[in-house]
Amino acid sequence: MKHHGYFLVISNLLIHFFLIQVVSKDTNVMLVALAGRCLTGLANGLRKKFSPYAVQCTEAILQKFKEKKPMVVTALREAIDAIYPSVSVVVSEGCSQNTPEGLLSINNAIEEVL
Repeated sequence: MKHHGYFLVISNLLIHFFLIQVVSKDTNVMLVALAGRCLTGLANGLRKKFSPYAVQCTEAILQKFKEKKPMVVTALREAIDAIYPSVSVVVSEGCSQNTPEGLLSINNAIEEVL
């Protein structure tokens, strides 16, 4: 159990400083596709625990959808499909708020994603 904290730190660094940066800024098609597949594996493995990273990953992937290479687009679509349950968990937890301001914020966030 004492190694659990190390796993969280390493996964946070891996996701934030490597995978998101590669997806959003790298021009190497093979590397972007590999990073997309890694995000898919992490999202599938972590499931609900991936939700802290879901928004940042989704933003980076949506910006990269302008890529025309089928290998990149396929990997990023698989990543979005794997990340979607984590995003819906965040949205569903947010929808439990009964305040109009909270629901309006969630509605605006969903509109931006779509």
